[in-house]
Amino acid sequence: MRAVQAAKKSREDNTKALEPPEALIKSINEGNCVAFVGAGFSAAAGLPGWAALLLAILDRGVQKQYIDEETEQEIREMIKKGTSSAFDKAAQVMEDRCGQGLFGEVLSQKLKPPEQDQIPDAMLERLRMLFSIPFAAILTTNFDYFLPGKPADHEDSKPLMRQILRDSPQPLPMQILQEHFLRQRFEEVTDIDLDADIEGLDSGPAGLGVDHDDSEDEEKKDEEVGKADSDSDSDSDSDDDFFAQLEVPIIQVHGTVVEEQYRKKPGLAFTRKGYRRLLHGNVSYSKFMAACMSSKTMLYIGFSFSDEYINELRSSIMMMLQNDVDDDDDEDEAPAADSDDDEGAEAASAVKDKPASREKPQKVELAYAISINLAKSEMEFYEIHEGLTMLNYVSEDGPGFEGMEKWLKAIAEKTNPLLRWFRCLEKSHVAVVGNSNLLNYFAQAHTMAKRKFTLEGTLSFLPMPEEDLSDAEVVAFMEEANSKQPVDLIIADYGHGSKGPHPALSFLKVLGNRYDLRAPIVVTDGSKEKYHNDHKREIFKLGASGYINNVARLFEVTRSLLKKPGSSKEGCAQQ
Repeated sequence: MRAVQAAKKSREDNTKALEPPEALIKSINEGNCVAFVGAGFSAAAGLPGWAALLLAILDRGVQKQYIDEETEQEIREMIKKGTSSAFDKAAQVMEDRCGQGLFGEVLSQKLKPPEQDQIPDAMLERLRMLFSIPFAAILTTNFDYFLPGKPADHEDSKPLMRQILRDSPQPLPMQILQEHFLRQRFEEVTDIDLDADIEGLDSGPAGLGVDHDDSEDEEKKDEEVGKADSDSDSDSDSDDDFFAQLEVPIIQVHGTVVEEQYRKKPGLAFTRKGYRRLLHGNVSYSKFMAACMSSKTMLYIGFSFSDEYINELRSSIMMMLQNDVDDDDDEDEAPAADSDDDEGAEAASAVKDKPASREKPQKVELAYAISINLAKSEMEFYEIHEGLTMLNYVSEDGPGFEGMEKWLKAIAEKTNPLLRWFRCLEKSHVAVVGNSNLLNYFAQAHTMAKRKFTLEGTLSFLPMPEEDLSDAEVVAFMEEANSKQPVDLIIADYGHGSKGPHPALSFLKVLGNRYDLRAPIVVTDGSKEKYHNDHKREIFKLGASGYINNVARLFEVTRSLLKKPGSSKEGCAQQ
């Protein structure tokens, strides 16, 4: 019992404050961190483990008479051993007899996620927290549906590889939208709503890209001046480019069971032959992995480091980047002894008698990993010899699997884009005037941030009027809004068509002469791009503080204007 207690005390328990390393947080917020997700991440869903999957493949192979009785018993004995090596052999023997098609068929059925009401809370929390962190990309060795992506051994993964290695990191506004798209993609594939108890961001493509308004009045204006609506295609291309930036690259390193086309080609790397083909037969894959591991900060989640093929790649990176310590350099050199110098002789004798000391190899931080109940010596080994800083969780009772959710939550609290944006708006009062996709998206994001993170903030609404507002109506609205809390920012829609109404113009004209009611006014514009320059000139002449025609700009401008000079709000930094 004492030995167990002593061992527990010797562990590095850096989970008391659950404080992620600053360097990791900085890398994530700057868009330079890649998540590497292993089988331990999906274990909370209750999906079959490696042994159970192999047995299911075996049963199907026997049923289809691909495997005879004698071979069946031999394979069962291999699986019983429970080692990675034995599993590899069993899988390879079955693939030789059954083919890759049967593997994909069985695994696609066995790895389907549970229904919404059956998925464990721990798995929902892991997914929520993972998607809340703005990783530059997600790589996973898992085949399952939880992180649907492109298989590394297929041509379709090459654009993602280029994106990961060559694209500039995304700024905060784009990170906010990427989180929304990542969740949307997950829910489309799995039918699982991660935030069933929280009102979501109900916004279509028009609300995310350029907020076009195809009002009849604007089209008539085109006809009157004899313009052809030739820029509609360019607007569409602009939207396509915008949406392409919102896809968080996900590569399923060993293949995927999500899409049937990928189950057939390239299939799954589930056997020794498959792993070997991927590592040594696909030059693009091996070079990509080496470049990614050496140039990006990696965070390993649910990864056991027992995958010898991944470890081989990691070892090559260590050899390239680590400075080895020469054994001869560790020995102290004795000063030369002069026969006429007794002090020199004594110094030489002292150094000779001094025990030789070994300098520890230089620590090279290449990556981070979430670990459970590691001993201090194990953590030291990983740090020095594997370049891994371990985010270790020591459980008070039980196996401590909850440590993964806790560490992910601690990281998300310092990196979540929506939270970092809203911290600049916290306790501020924003007046929203008019109605458009952009304004609706802002209101929904504001509401969702308040509910998810239990933060404070006030919104006042003035719906789109049927006609231009009178001076008295503008004054009445501002006086009522200020009675709740002084208004810090007004976001007003430009309006529809040339005939109006134009609520933004009404507010700019009235408040330009009412210093007692004045607040910064930013204008959202849902018109086509051809009208933007005219509208911008008009509103800035009237004293507008900003102009917005897409959601990324909406987040950027509101954050900039509501960040108080010298603000010390945690997470509210201009990044």
